Amino acid sequence: MSSPTMFIILTSLLGPSIVCTLFLFYQFLQLPPLRHKPRNYLVICLLIMNFIQEIIELPPRLYFLYNGTVIFPNTHFCDFWNWCQYTLVSINLLIMALTSIDRYLLIFNHIFLSQHTILLRQIPLLLCILFPSIFYIIGIYGIPCKNIYNYNTIGCGLPCFFSLSSFAVIFKNIIMICLPVMLTIAMSCVLITRVYIQRKSMKRRRNFWKESIQMIIQLLPILILYLSIWIPLSILFYFSTFGTKKEKNIVMPLINDYFGNLKYLVNLIYPFLVLFGQIELRTKIKTILSNCCRYRRRARAAVVPLTNTIERHIHP
Repeated sequence: MSSPTMFIILTSLLGPSIVCTLFLFYQFLQLPPLRHKPRNYLVICLLIMNFIQEIIELPPRLYFLYNGTVIFPNTHFCDFWNWCQYTLVSINLLIMALTSIDRYLLIFNHIFLSQHTILLRQIPLLLCILFPSIFYIIGIYGIPCKNIYNYNTIGCGLPCFFSLSSFAVIFKNIIMICLPVMLTIAMSCVLITRVYIQRKSMKRRRNFWKESIQMIIQLLPILILYLSIWIPLSILFYFSTFGTKKEKNIVMPLINDYFGNLKYLVNLIYPFLVLFGQIELRTKIKTILSNCCRYRRRARAAVVPLTNTIERHIHP
């Protein structure tokens, strides 16, 4: 997919996505019961991380896709851009993996989860944020090597610390990308399989069954969105790490020119899936749209008699 085409797709989605995200933020702030629902805890965290990526890391990429060069051609900006893109992507994938584990616990071990919220939710979330942030701060700013950036390459090229140690490459591609994706797949399969096996016993408790299905329906579209992009990317990253030179020459253009841009569709579409998964907000939007349609019908009905009256006065 060419850069102009990808630029048009991402730009056309960016505005609506930001509007939808701001609407969700406003609703979560205005409706504390909705905000405090256990199933929305990590969903909101992912929404915040996606929003940060949209407003900080995506605009420089859009500028590059349009102009073919880095917006600020200097080392300081390239360091910051690399830190942002590596860190935010890693945090996003780690929180997604944590969300799949959290959803399983919410359905099958909710009492245990509520008793150990700090241990099972807050500490893992903090680690998901700090771990990649600190790693890439040390790698980009702390390792004593000179970055030689290419300002006509997306992201200015790789920071120099990746060339000093194969561990850094393995950490970025396998631990920070492939491992969270594999964990998300595994936990999602376990969750869906167990719900299917225990569906008869779960249906006997109607409220529990209804709540469980709602949580799965909320998570399933988000999982499909993430995995449809990140499963192919994980495979490509695996071959870029452990493949032969020929294989690396094949997969690297796919990562840099295609999937490297395509992955932002996850960030841009995610807010709409969050909105879809909130029954209360869907009902609220339907009510607003229904009232608008009712108002328009009344306005039209009022215009017709007025038009007839005017015509009678003009043509007695």
